[in-house]
Amino acid sequence: MRNWIAGVMLSFSAAVGAQALPIPDALEVQALVARQDVAALQAYFSRYQHQYEADPATERPLIQLYWALMRETDSALAAIYDQWVSALPDSYEARMARAMYRWGQADLIAYPVAYEGVNADRAWQDYRSLMQQAREDVEASLQLTKRPLVSYRVLIALCDAMRDGPCVEQAFREGVAQAPHSLALRRGYIAAIAGDDTLHARVVADARAQGMASEHVKVLEAEKHLTDNRKIMRADGGTEVAIYESIARTVQDPWLDERIGHMFYRRSFYPRALEFYSRALAGNPNLDVALYWRARTYFAMGDMLAGRADMMRAALMGNPQANRHLIDQHVQGSNGAVRDEVAMARWCGIAARRGQAYGAFCLGDVYANGYAGHARDMQKSLVWTRRAAELGMPTAQHDLGVMLLNGLMGVPQDRAAGIGWLKLSAQGGFEYAERKLRLHLSAWEYFREMTWPAYREAFQQGGLNVRLVVNLMIEMARAAFA
Repeated sequence: MRNWIAGVMLSFSAAVGAQALPIPDALEVQALVARQDVAALQAYFSRYQHQYEADPATERPLIQLYWALMRETDSALAAIYDQWVSALPDSYEARMARAMYRWGQADLIAYPVAYEGVNADRAWQDYRSLMQQAREDVEASLQLTKRPLVSYRVLIALCDAMRDGPCVEQAFREGVAQAPHSLALRRGYIAAIAGDDTLHARVVADARAQGMASEHVKVLEAEKHLTDNRKIMRADGGTEVAIYESIARTVQDPWLDERIGHMFYRRSFYPRALEFYSRALAGNPNLDVALYWRARTYFAMGDMLAGRADMMRAALMGNPQANRHLIDQHVQGSNGAVRDEVAMARWCGIAARRGQAYGAFCLGDVYANGYAGHARDMQKSLVWTRRAAELGMPTAQHDLGVMLLNGLMGVPQDRAAGIGWLKLSAQGGFEYAERKLRLHLSAWEYFREMTWPAYREAFQQGGLNVRLVVNLMIEMARAAFA
């Protein structure tokens, strides 16, 4: 089996090895993964790795290839990555691809829009587990190639997300020693040390001393203005615009252009926002965030057709905001879209299979009500509602809690579990969950389960003061004598 895979990989690489490889299209990469053909995946990824090894200046296509895997988070694809690693245990590409897939799943859990900002304990446990698995794959990959550029770039970001400062420093030092001209490595490190002007200056000075291309040094210098939010926030509006305009005149880079576009969109300068989002996408067509915001810009300018085209591409690339936007469009009939249950259900299914909480909740609603020609199926509705709740969506947590409290939809009645889900929903700010808790809990139980934990958290965060203590005692007295 392994010899056959190696033969296919080598013949495929030889046929196209002489061609310069462009930034891969994310949708094509996702389609390749969906085919679940290990040999084709290995051959395709090896082409980009070999191109980088032959010419380190071609780092961006290689990195974008792996980045493209992060948004395809369908849980059914876990098996193909495990199969790939099992078939080729010494494959750098297999290890890194699985790491990116796992990081994508973890990132989805941590993405506020995906679950409306609720950090449920279970969701964060899943997040930490996936991040650790991704890190283990990345660390294993370091020994599998002489030029592990992507490994070091990803390791910097993973360690930063896991709050492991020493790991960030070590990954940066080792990576930049192997690839001193890598813009990606230095940018990743700058993101991790954002706010530390001294370290940032050292990174820029070292890049200049190493002979990095002047346009790349300019990008690193521009990051200083774009990451130092405190200075931007203190500046008046005109100063902020002037800073960004100055950057745009001297530096052209897709990620910088995207952020400049955000600045103009925030100020309702839609033609300028469109200019910079388009410039960003010309440099890197896989920036799904830029696609999403360009779609919003088109809508604001009245171009519904262009907006829908961008929104659909961003959603197909796995952007949770775009998926949610399309679902809501077809429910409400907004932004040029007609009210369409079939289209709504289709986008719900796409989002749900990728592990997006809003899509899972929506699909649960489709099965509960029999929308779009689907037969009513309360068991499927429960499965998807529970999945959305596990991902931290407050509305789904509320609905699941009510089901458990009352034994609805064939669910065995479980008061403790129902109260637990309602607590998570209430902590996420869902008003109806708090009302349900007040109905089902005694005054003292509500104090113990909801009021006291909130005060305890405030105390732990340094909020201990006389006023807070007095308020706590009043709440305690009310609960005790109610």
